[in-house]
Amino acid sequence: MAGITSYGAYVPYYRLSRAEIARAWDGYPGDGGRAVANWDEDTITMAVEAVIDCLRGFKRNTVDGLMFVTTTPAFMEKSSAAIIAKATELNNDLFAIDCGGSLRAGTSALKLALDMVKAGSQKSVVVAAADCRLAPPNSGAESDFGDGAAALMVGDKNVAVEVDGTYSYTEEFTDRWRRTDDQFVKAWEERFVNTQGYNRLLQATVSNALKAFKLKAEDVSKLVFPAHSKTPHSRATWTKACGFKPAQIQDPLFDEMGNTGCAFPLQLLVAALEDAKAGDRILLVSYSDGGDVFSLRVTDQITKIQGKRRGMRDHLASTQELANYGRYLLYRGLVSREYESMAPVPYTSLPREWRSRNSIMSLHGSKCTKCGEVQFPVERVCPKCLSKDEFEEVSLAQLPAVVGTYNLDYATPTSDPPNSMCQVDFNGGGRVQCIMADRDPNELEVGMPVEMTFRRFHEEKGIIHYYWKARPPREPKK
Repeated sequence: MAGITSYGAYVPYYRLSRAEIARAWDGYPGDGGRAVANWDEDTITMAVEAVIDCLRGFKRNTVDGLMFVTTTPAFMEKSSAAIIAKATELNNDLFAIDCGGSLRAGTSALKLALDMVKAGSQKSVVVAAADCRLAPPNSGAESDFGDGAAALMVGDKNVAVEVDGTYSYTEEFTDRWRRTDDQFVKAWEERFVNTQGYNRLLQATVSNALKAFKLKAEDVSKLVFPAHSKTPHSRATWTKACGFKPAQIQDPLFDEMGNTGCAFPLQLLVAALEDAKAGDRILLVSYSDGGDVFSLRVTDQITKIQGKRRGMRDHLASTQELANYGRYLLYRGLVSREYESMAPVPYTSLPREWRSRNSIMSLHGSKCTKCGEVQFPVERVCPKCLSKDEFEEVSLAQLPAVVGTYNLDYATPTSDPPNSMCQVDFNGGGRVQCIMADRDPNELEVGMPVEMTFRRFHEEKGIIHYYWKARPPREPKK
């Protein structure tokens, strides 16, 4: 039976409190805060993080399908999935597709992945969803939205979560939208949206699904569903109408991260699976112009995944508050920083980057097959024994590493000052000079452990260039 064989998630390091948003606009301070992607993050980099988390302990060459889902793509006409595949070192003989256009796209892609595995066209498909939506400043949605990603692997062997049934209901209803030339998500009046859209459509969707699955509400251990914000989720009339009790409802994590768009239902599912036990029945629901419903049954294989992923729990336990609302505006490009002179931008050459794509996109170094010396980037001549063309490529992206040395540059323009450059020494050999991300400059020290993270590096001539940076490991704060 086709089902979910692994899961992963990513929540950005930074978090903006709703009290700080209210302070900026003299508004009413809400509870908690929202997840905020760093200035060098986008839906591609967040999806890479989620896929890496999902594939921990799995061989990358077993994945033959990748579905990337977002409503906020970095490229409108270029495959983001291809970038994610290269950064996560998936094989080239891979079916890759980009999906979007709806907050329901994450569950839609999950259904397509299940159908592909059932049909036998693919054996192992990763569904990665990520969103980084913009709301108008001083709007309710500005506090409600959050940034994040989730990834699910679908296969038919060692299934941790069996899919007993799927049901979809579609009815056109305009409540939130964004056209191709819109910067911000737009919304209609909330009462109309909730009564005639959200509650009415989900009541029809879920009640029909329960009949199709031949289930009753009391058969469900956990009900996982999204909402635009905390209030409609807590006051969802459709859950009571369908027979569900509050104890069955999965925590929507609004106070911890906010609504993360098309990744939201999948992230909540990951959170539910982190606490699930064999035999649990989970009902996964998405919403947008109707909804998708999945009847999921947890197997004993879940124990082989639980505790071996950062998932939602560890990411949410390792966050840092943004100092102020202005920093958020800077990260999202809504304001710019004025400089006396701009730093020079590296010359763009796509042929040159293509020739070095393994080092740039996959962080490959070369290991001498004669003396074992590792160097970065890939070089033909070994600097130690001087042998030529006697090497094999090795990936450094997931290796343990420490800071060999570092400096703090307060003069070079950056959206996250000061610019922190470091030399990273890998366990087993190899050395990379790179920028530090997601760090407290006051806590940097020689010998501190770091890990590599795939980020936006710079933009020139309309081209987004990605590269690897270092960061302190995302470990729960004590």
